[in-house]
Amino acid sequence: MRIHAVVSVVFAGCLALASQPAHAAPFSTERSLRVAAEVVEYECTTDGATETQDVKINVELTMPDSATAGQQMSIGWSGRYIDGSELRAPAAGLPGSVKLYAYAALTGIEGLTSATGVSEPVSVAAGRTIPIPETVSLKTTSSKAGTARVRPAAINIGASPTTPLIECEVRNAAALTTYTLTVAEGGQTSTTPTPDDATTSPKPTRTVTATVTGRRFGRRRP
Repeated sequence: MRIHAVVSVVFAGCLALASQPAHAAPFSTERSLRVAAEVVEYECTTDGATETQDVKINVELTMPDSATAGQQMSIGWSGRYIDGSELRAPAAGLPGSVKLYAYAALTGIEGLTSATGVSEPVSVAAGRTIPIPETVSLKTTSSKAGTARVRPAAINIGASPTTPLIECEVRNAAALTTYTLTVAEGGQTSTTPTPDDATTSPKPTRTVTATVTGRRFGRRRP
């Protein structure tokens, strides 16, 4: 009877564990602060055309490992179309001189508003899908230190950033997750030699030699 009782208790405990809801198991949905990937919805307008295209791209942003005020930094950008939501070339096609310009929006540091990257030239026939570059480096420079919030921004296609043939504006900007970018004060990456380093550093060695020479001259005085 006691054996049956023990078995019953063990069985009941296992049954209770198995019947726990799925959310009871520990699971973290926290995103990495360095890498962001989510679907961005764009409304794309072609120059001279009245119709717009609804485009969805899974955009991944990669924050730099370190950023310093006064020095150019790079934010990694890569994108992949969601099936059925690709951006297509207009009826006239796209000449081979056009490029894709990708942007990220930054807020939180005065004077730091965006980062820009550019792809290699592309040429696309009318109605065909415009290829997305595998990776683009978005460049920017902050004149001040601080913490910025970053999210994907517009995509333009044209011969230059100021003459786009296609402009794609983000439709779901408010729903996108923002990611932090810390910009350190300029000069924080420099190091000062330690006493051990000074024994092998050329500058301290010259200083010691000058001191010895001074003593030598002192001995020669009458």
